[in-house]
Amino acid sequence: MTTVSATEVSAWMASLHANDLAACKRLAQHMIGSAKADARAWHLLGLSCMLSGDAGLGVSQLRHAVRLGPNDASVWDALGVALQRSGEWAASAEAFATSITLAPHVAGIWSNAAVNALECGDAKEAVRRATRAIELQPDLVEAHLVRGNALNTIGSGVAAVAAFETALRLRPEFAEALLGLGCALQRCGKLQDAIAVTHRAVSHPATRTKACINLSGMYCAIGDNTRAAEQARQVIAIEPTSAQAWSNMLYAMAHDEQLSPEQVFDAHAAFGRQFDVPLDDVRHENSPDPARRLRIGFVSADFKDHPVARFIEPILADFDRARATLSAYMAAPDEDAVSARLRAHVDAWHNVFGMDDERLRCLIVSHGIDILVDLSGHTAGNRLTCFALKPAPIQATWIGYPGTTGLAAMDYLICDRFAAPFGLFERFFTERFARLPSAGAFQPVADAPAVAGLPAARNGYLTFASFNRPNKLGDAVIATWARVLHARTGSRMLLGNVGAPELAAHLTARFATHGISADRLVFHPRLPFKDYLALHADVDVVLDTWPYSGGTTTNYALWMGVPVLAMRGPSRAHCQSSAVLERVGLGDWVVDDVDTFVDRALALTGDVGTLAVLRAGLREQYASAPLRRQGVVVRGLECAFRVMWQRWCEGQGPESFEVPADVAAEGRSRD
Repeated sequence: MTTVSATEVSAWMASLHANDLAACKRLAQHMIGSAKADARAWHLLGLSCMLSGDAGLGVSQLRHAVRLGPNDASVWDALGVALQRSGEWAASAEAFATSITLAPHVAGIWSNAAVNALECGDAKEAVRRATRAIELQPDLVEAHLVRGNALNTIGSGVAAVAAFETALRLRPEFAEALLGLGCALQRCGKLQDAIAVTHRAVSHPATRTKACINLSGMYCAIGDNTRAAEQARQVIAIEPTSAQAWSNMLYAMAHDEQLSPEQVFDAHAAFGRQFDVPLDDVRHENSPDPARRLRIGFVSADFKDHPVARFIEPILADFDRARATLSAYMAAPDEDAVSARLRAHVDAWHNVFGMDDERLRCLIVSHGIDILVDLSGHTAGNRLTCFALKPAPIQATWIGYPGTTGLAAMDYLICDRFAAPFGLFERFFTERFARLPSAGAFQPVADAPAVAGLPAARNGYLTFASFNRPNKLGDAVIATWARVLHARTGSRMLLGNVGAPELAAHLTARFATHGISADRLVFHPRLPFKDYLALHADVDVVLDTWPYSGGTTTNYALWMGVPVLAMRGPSRAHCQSSAVLERVGLGDWVVDDVDTFVDRALALTGDVGTLAVLRAGLREQYASAPLRRQGVVVRGLECAFRVMWQRWCEGQGPESFEVPADVAAEGRSRD
């Protein structure tokens, strides 16, 4: 039997080192022509295809190679890498397990297996495998890299920094390690160091795009929304099909107080023009029976311990399953106990992390989904580019993002009159508005700490607070808060989500420009959930932000007995907190301009006794508010879905509508 010669293998390796992948492929095909039964020929062809970007073809060639050489650990290792690049992590794990069994002392196999474990969401296992690789070969730089990435994923920022620094000692200016080090430094709260390191990665062609995207997130974290958008814009100029860069840019723009709603909308519409496909070419085979049981799908990367879960769980739990089946498409690898709880509320659960848009589209089509709901908008892990392919006849967006998706393929925005007053925002959305009697689904925390007494009564001064992200704290917001602090003598401002000392110093300097001294500011880092709730015991009143107001934080504050002063504005992002307040009967805590914000803050906090009474009854007021009833929200949503479906069955396009208020009054309730 003819076999591949050492000379042929050397020639292939030389072409690989020269990065001439076309030559690699030609040489491997020639080897197969003369040594068709030699596993090494198929092995090299599979590697050539994979390295050229065709991982699927590489998998096919490498599967043939392992059939010819089932005891060759290197072939199984290569197959594992190819499967991983194809998003087939379970099959990849099996290939690596076989390779490790055949060659347990080869560090590179352990390192590759660690990468796969991290990709499929098992960061702890990735740390274990990478550590074993380092034990076998301490100078294996790739193992230190994946170990650092895994440590950063599980929250061990300090250990991750050490791992990346080791990788950089072994290979100075290793671009991937610079990227990882920047992320680890950010996790450790060293934001300026993180930005500086990540800027070094920008100079490397292989990591420039990712570095700019990371910088976009870092600038967003320190509240510099203009620079955050600009970093993402640099990526779009080079790679206009980078959906992540587009979403980063749009997310930052939505927070930028210097931009008008028209400017923000125009940018979102440009995203739609980039990614929408011609809808005339899309056909759906769903049976147009207006009365039949519907198949409804929800897509999110946040079906886990995340604020979105608090909003969607009561919906899934109370939905009338006699009239609809529910499917969840989880777009993230890291499922947890909350994921398990959500899984129990749906008929089908699919983890689609790593699945490309076309594969996901085909999967959704194969399930016959009638109405597909996006729960992310332009937030992390979104699958909007799959929605652009129109996998379902009706598509809607809800909960995760207050702005438009920008897609013509997205038919509806699910909302209510509180978050989207009639006639104000429609021109800033590509979607039509499906208004429910109330869209205020939010699951309170059953085992939350009890509501504490009013802190002002024991402190002798008022404590205002904000638990919103730092990127919501624009100059106008801080200037207005400073006016409140000046007017209310001796008051303090507590700011959560401020863990980095340099961020605290930056915010202190910004308040100082308005005459607020450092001794009137209290900073707290991001805390464990129960500690975050307990911190409300030190807060008398929460002051909201704009143009991107609170949402989750506002709900939690009310549940903990702390009223929130909010301001409506010219965008839907501006109205998130005001909607929550109005649904629970706190409309007097909502204002329309800055001067009234200051005046109302003084008026509502002038009588400590009245504030204490409100605090004592606020949790009950929140829980018993008619428009907060779980059944009211779910019943309205069910009716909205039926209206959407009937229009489609009749051949009508999407149009804005409102579910009648009497539906809310008749809402089923299991709460």
